[in-house]
Amino acid sequence: MDRISLTDEGGTFTRRGAAWAEATELTKATFRLRVGGPFRGAWMASLSRRLAERHISIDHAHARSQGDEIWIAE
Repeated sequence: MDRISLTDEGGTFTRRGAAWAEATELTKATFRLRVGGPFRGAWMASLSRRLAERHISIDHAHARSQGDEIWIAE
């Protein structure tokens, strides 16, 4: 089941099972994307490649593992 709601900052928050994603519009041309949950190895490379295929640039990124393949990234 998908659960979609708005954050206090006006972004959207989607949770699918244990994984989640949040997109917040910062300006008309920039967005912040936050993701978290159980991701397998090389998930950041796969996400970056898919965004590049759609001509979406990543300005900067960081991620940390909480163990057991649970990640938080922005």
